Amino acid sequence: MKITLKSCFSKRSCAILLSASLTLSASSSVLAAVSNEGSPGAVVETVTPLSPTFDHNIAGIDIAKYGFTFVKKQQLNEQQTAYLLRHSSGAQVFYFDNNSEDMSFSIGFKTPPEDDKGANHVLEHALLCGSEKYPSRNIQISLKGNSVASLLNAMTSDDYTMYPFTTRNKRDFQNLADVYINALLKPMLLHEKNIFLQQGVRQEIKNGQVQYNGIVYNEIKGRMNKGGEASQFLMEQLYNSLYGRTSLSFTSGGTLEGLEQLTYEDVLKVYRQFYKPSNALIYLSGNQDLNWTLGTLDSYLSKYKPEPNEDISFDDMPNIPSGTIYTALPGENKPDSYGVGLLFSGPSMKDPKAVAAMDIISSLTSEKVSKVYPSLLTVIGNERGILTQGILFPDIATAEKEKVITDYMQTLRGFAGNGFNREELISQMDQSNEYSSYSSDLSNITNVMDGFTYADNPLLYLDKAAYYNEFKKPEGQSYLQSIVKRYFLDNPYKSTVIAGDNSQNKPSAKKKAPEKQYSKAELAAIQQQSEAFEKWLTTPESAEVLQATPRLKLEDFKQSSLNFDATKETIDQMVYTHTNFDMKGEFSILLGFDQSVLETSQAVEAKLLVDIYNQVLQQRNIKGISFFSTTYGKYNNNAEYHPTLNVIIHGKETELEDLLEQLDTVVNDSSFLNSGKLEDYLKGIEQNVHYNVVDEAFIYDYAIASQSAANRYNTLASGPIGSGSLSYLHYLREVNSSKDKQKAALEKISAIRDKVFNRNGLVIDVSGSSSFYKQARESMQPVLAKLNSKVYPKPTIQLPAVPNSLAIVDQSRSENVATVMQVGNLADSSIAYSGKLRVLAKYLETYYLMPMMRDAGAYAGSMQINEDNSVLLNAARTPDIPATLQVFNGLGKFLRESKLTELELENIIITTVNDFDLNTSTENGGVQGIGASMYYKQYSKADLKRERQEILSTTLDDLKSYAPALEQLTSEKKIFIQSNQTMIDNSGIKFESIIDLNSMR
Repeated sequence: MKITLKSCFSKRSCAILLSASLTLSASSSVLAAVSNEGSPGAVVETVTPLSPTFDHNIAGIDIAKYGFTFVKKQQLNEQQTAYLLRHSSGAQVFYFDNNSEDMSFSIGFKTPPEDDKGANHVLEHALLCGSEKYPSRNIQISLKGNSVASLLNAMTSDDYTMYPFTTRNKRDFQNLADVYINALLKPMLLHEKNIFLQQGVRQEIKNGQVQYNGIVYNEIKGRMNKGGEASQFLMEQLYNSLYGRTSLSFTSGGTLEGLEQLTYEDVLKVYRQFYKPSNALIYLSGNQDLNWTLGTLDSYLSKYKPEPNEDISFDDMPNIPSGTIYTALPGENKPDSYGVGLLFSGPSMKDPKAVAAMDIISSLTSEKVSKVYPSLLTVIGNERGILTQGILFPDIATAEKEKVITDYMQTLRGFAGNGFNREELISQMDQSNEYSSYSSDLSNITNVMDGFTYADNPLLYLDKAAYYNEFKKPEGQSYLQSIVKRYFLDNPYKSTVIAGDNSQNKPSAKKKAPEKQYSKAELAAIQQQSEAFEKWLTTPESAEVLQATPRLKLEDFKQSSLNFDATKETIDQMVYTHTNFDMKGEFSILLGFDQSVLETSQAVEAKLLVDIYNQVLQQRNIKGISFFSTTYGKYNNNAEYHPTLNVIIHGKETELEDLLEQLDTVVNDSSFLNSGKLEDYLKGIEQNVHYNVVDEAFIYDYAIASQSAANRYNTLASGPIGSGSLSYLHYLREVNSSKDKQKAALEKISAIRDKVFNRNGLVIDVSGSSSFYKQARESMQPVLAKLNSKVYPKPTIQLPAVPNSLAIVDQSRSENVATVMQVGNLADSSIAYSGKLRVLAKYLETYYLMPMMRDAGAYAGSMQINEDNSVLLNAARTPDIPATLQVFNGLGKFLRESKLTELELENIIITTVNDFDLNTSTENGGVQGIGASMYYKQYSKADLKRERQEILSTTLDDLKSYAPALEQLTSEKKIFIQSNQTMIDNSGIKFESIIDLNSMR
């Protein structure tokens, strides 16, 4: 399965402990379903059964002494070799020898759901809540507060659950591996029901009413409320139409109705059925100590005997729907709004070539269709070993409800009849390969789990690049066309659903069950359980329990990571900054054009210019170049800012000349502004921005805008995360209201282009070696010489006023959960920015906000302190707004009463300094673009050294000293909330501004 932000909907759930900035990918985009051999007519490649050989050595290690036998080896290239081992317990171990400093570990189990109760999802959360060796119920928090892992996670997929982590620190790896193994094989959950009540679902009495609470329960509520209710409803209709109420229709993450029926005993039954070594695959990679890892695994696994493995299959035939299903959407919807879905039952997951082909075809089709309908969601699943793919449109206009399906199918017919555009095809396959490379071990782990789960062959999906290379050949494209015909055009096993208030055939949407009436005895039992749970939750853990948690040592992190050199020079009116480090044959160049020469009203036009350029680059299939707008704030100063229009060029050093030539054709060629495609560009840009601003409607955009001049400038056009602001959306709607206005806008954009693309004020940041820097300066001169060099006066910018509190009313959120944020600025209390503030944020998030919010039933709580002293408190998917604000208000009191031990403080400092090092060291390219940042924000390497030392020297008294400032900040009540009308009305807050999303749709 591949989950990409804003473009994919899936039934899988994921609980993040400490998330890397990665997206889960299994089978590159796969996850779903149709007979044990796929749809009728599916061609399945033969899978050779794996049998042991007698080679017991890997990298000089005698694996037999640890109870392992060698099963299979696959050489991918000179740098990468995969080994499959089997332990005497029946557990399989996949070792990926990839010569990487990143050491990864994962344990995965086949866990096909047998209902919609979500037991697998609850186990994913609950198993990492203490174990026989590490009995702290807060082990998740301890790990987050003491580990330097770049990935620390647990994930529930359709038919398997996995627990991966990645770290570069040897001690961290060994600590985490032991915690994970013990937690999964010897969990406290087996004898502590309260863990189930906290992590899964429980009943409690509030305001005289019985309510459900729990972390997983509220996670599902939150997912339903993020536009997910309509999507989930469409998914249920599509799956039920194809598969009926069979195992393929079950949701591994659970539904609200299912979770309300889930019991502690259900969870224990599922655990005992699936969590055993013979049903496990263990993934290892990187330059780890294999003797230690295999020996540790054997110390646990040798106590188990092999048992029969789980068989993941689906023996029933799918249904052939009689026609389009017309039904009604649940909840409150616009009269002119429909939900549309289309689902195809595809090949068997045992056929990796067909799966790879479906992935490419679906991606190409969705990319084309989403240009016209940007709210398109891609449906992907592989329940019970059958790949299922399709599309959803949760909110589509009446006039387009049938047309969108026609357009999608017409695009597929074009592929079948006329073939594929070779450039687009290669580009898509390159993107898939790049995605897998970017996702690194997380992508490999999910690919290996797919092969293990559905074919008992963990190597099956390891080398998808080989299929992509095959598809580039003429015979490969013919194969793709045959897949289009077989599984899309001529496939009888496809389902279509159109849902809306004015449906032709309008059965009632799913209605909530009548509210249960509880007897006095039942109410007393619920109250008794709640009191016992609260006592368990608030009872401090003993020193012995806390000390059992493994820890890192601060001495390993005291050496400075600031191993880069940054220089600055001015040549021909342009500022050059250079960050000198070895990028292993690659480079990055940032061209920062001065946008402060534009009037306030021209910010939207500059943003449109950026978006048009990116459309042109995409249309011309130009890779390695992108445009974006950003506004730099000044270091330790929230009142100053510098807006820029940027071009970033990234690639291999050998590609520099070609990339510069392509940049020249774009930047110095205005003919594209007269292109006949511009009308399509403008409409597509408006739809994209509408989706980002309205449909996604991140309350973060509005909350952070009030905290600095830089973010206030962003509200003019780009928005805090660059996807567009509400002002920009209004501008686009006005521009697209007539062709004359489009023409006038393009004329203004042309003038903006000549004004912004100017050598005056241009900052050029080069990341790479010294020799490359010299080469880059010389190679760029012909392109830069064509730029305007006129000096323009800088106008006075009128920054927009922003509210200090705001509510976004989203009636699509039918369930009562909310996103709650509170903001402020420590500069108001005369607090200067310091590295100690980084420690403060990490401490309060780890030891206060996250556990308090989770105890209250929220999905997560977090805290962010930025270099301009702005503070952001965040509660995600919280069921209780007043209780959330009470937690925020308690920050100062918690600090004042903190009894943080020296060891706990050291843990927080370790994770804080590690985060700092990731962004200021040459490893992983963390310092790319830092030269431009240092120039605009006006800080130096000496400032970074000071900040790092401030982190290391933080004391408990330092942290406590910030209590008054935090109390002042929370008393200002700068509160931002996104929820339904009922929760907002009951919050008791008088907001300065209220935005009704429904009126904007």
